[in-house]
Amino acid sequence: MQSHYDEIRNMFLAVPESPIEYTVNSVAITGTMGSQVFSGKFAFELTVLNKNGALVGLLPPGVAVEDCQCKRIKDAVILGKVAPIKDEDGRVTFLSDATHFVTSNQGVYQVELKVQVPYNTNQKQAVTVTIPRSTKTTVEATIPLKNITVSIPQAVSIEQDVADGNTIVTATILPSTQLSIKWTKNAEQKKAAVDSKVDVPTIKPKAPKEMLITSGQDYVHSIGGGICQTTLYQHFTIINGSASLFAFEIGTDHGTTVKRDGLEKPADMKERIRASTSKIRILSCDGVGISKWDVLDHPEKAKTQLLKVQMESSMEGEVHFTIAAELEMCGTSCLIQLPTVTPVGTARNKGNIAIQARTAVEIQEVDVKRLSKVDILELPRTLASFQGILHCYKFLSSQTSLMLSVRKHDDVDVLVATAEQAHYTITHTGEHLFYHLAFKVRNTQSQFARVGIPSGSTIWSALVQGSAVKPSQDREGSTLLPLVKGSDKTFSAELLFVKPSPLSDSQKSNPLKVELPTLNIPVNHLYVTLWMPEKNSYSAWEGDLLEVQYWSSSPTINEGETGIVTQPRHTTAQVWANCADDSCSSESYSDEEEDDDDDDSYAAPVNTNDVAAGIKPLTFKSTPLHTGRRFMLEKLLVTPNQKLSLSCETALTKEKKVRTLQEQKKSQCYVQ
Repeated sequence: MQSHYDEIRNMFLAVPESPIEYTVNSVAITGTMGSQVFSGKFAFELTVLNKNGALVGLLPPGVAVEDCQCKRIKDAVILGKVAPIKDEDGRVTFLSDATHFVTSNQGVYQVELKVQVPYNTNQKQAVTVTIPRSTKTTVEATIPLKNITVSIPQAVSIEQDVADGNTIVTATILPSTQLSIKWTKNAEQKKAAVDSKVDVPTIKPKAPKEMLITSGQDYVHSIGGGICQTTLYQHFTIINGSASLFAFEIGTDHGTTVKRDGLEKPADMKERIRASTSKIRILSCDGVGISKWDVLDHPEKAKTQLLKVQMESSMEGEVHFTIAAELEMCGTSCLIQLPTVTPVGTARNKGNIAIQARTAVEIQEVDVKRLSKVDILELPRTLASFQGILHCYKFLSSQTSLMLSVRKHDDVDVLVATAEQAHYTITHTGEHLFYHLAFKVRNTQSQFARVGIPSGSTIWSALVQGSAVKPSQDREGSTLLPLVKGSDKTFSAELLFVKPSPLSDSQKSNPLKVELPTLNIPVNHLYVTLWMPEKNSYSAWEGDLLEVQYWSSSPTINEGETGIVTQPRHTTAQVWANCADDSCSSESYSDEEEDDDDDDSYAAPVNTNDVAAGIKPLTFKSTPLHTGRRFMLEKLLVTPNQKLSLSCETALTKEKKVRTLQEQKKSQCYVQ
């Protein structure tokens, strides 16, 4: 007959996408209590529901694993089909000294571990271990003693038999993450032990030693955003005894905060802060063997709270807690008395304090009592691993006090987007100027790049990372180009548009002004390539850019993403060496031979009926439009929204200028 947990397991196996990664069907524990450790076997049955596998924690640190076996005993059935097997049996691994089972496949697995678990008492009469919560947990333990009483707090039923001088305990455990087995000797066995020593000379017993508990506390106070988050790493050392209840006092003279009153100095605020009420809240108390914890009013001291931590069983030796608390401050700038959680009934209390700035706040000392300032290298590893530690202290006494001044300063604007390179390619096509803007952008927060294009322009296409995007326009008339956010890596962005040409064939001589777009983010290096009609003569270009014969550094914008053809950098020696070659000829000056009257054949058609707003644009490549006479200009560091001027004198020649052979060779080298 199928059990209840088998029905639940089969139900989960039929679900293609389970909300949980795995379930623990059963845990079977068998073993013997030896003289030093508990030796036995832990058998786990696991059902992995995640299609990518799972990582399952089995046993905590401190448990020695002698041998392990993993076996996949059943396939996972998903929608009536058997799931493919990527990892047949899984494997056992160790993460942070804890034992884990890992697999990359769905299914039902059986894991058997042969382990040794140390006792947690000096009398070696108790063992406690952390196990995964399961549907069914059983225990069968053999203790080589008679006349003893065995207790298991998590057991719903327990049976105890004696065979061959051994006590055999069988129990069924409630779903729990802790297993504790403890035994005590009965009165008959104690009497028999005394009777067996009748012939031994009587020795006067020594007086019992007094139990001693020492405490160690490591605080981390993380301040920022109007909140002080406190993490306390509490360590107890119990000598000559055991304890199952630990208590801490939280007084009203700690964990208080007051707001600054005008120009009041911190020293004048001490009395006000000591008279205020504590607002500290205990958020959690975690540790091995903790049964429950609670915060109550102190029965004897007024305005004092008491934190009580109850253990599942009496603890000996080392006990460790992690307590998390929170103090709501009066504001981002205030005076704060840091909270303390003082243990009750300890013979000695030593510790360390680390102050961490979680945000951009200035933290200064106001009042320090019974604390010594130390270097961060003197802190224990637990505290030194935190980032942003400003102040470090060491306890000089168990009763410490630390008052700090916290001031939040105004934030300043920082650069969140930049164009490492920009390449503007402007081509005169006869009646229009064709603009191709390519950027190499790095952005973390900006949603758009605002591009100020010349008036009368018509946008043809916009690309980001090689894919077409929809540009928009703000009220000031700037074009908004969407950017990729949240990445420190560079990406490409392009904008293509046309505008009427300022050149007129009816004028023989006129000044030529090329309007350059503006950008609201800084540009580290700007490259400008102009392709102008060959039939015109041009003076030197004047303005904010420097005309060059070759780039100072080659543009690194990816040609595969932008369609821009960049010219490799040449040294002066390489240029003249190429020009000295007799193979250079005027026939290779342009891609195609053309007459003066054929310049209009490259005019870009602009049909307003084919332009629509809010529609995803085409991916347009501008390489075929690169023709004519080439000019190269560049500029380092263009500030946001900086308007750049560029102009020259141009004249319309009646016939082509006859160039010398040396000039033809130079032109071919620069164009190609």
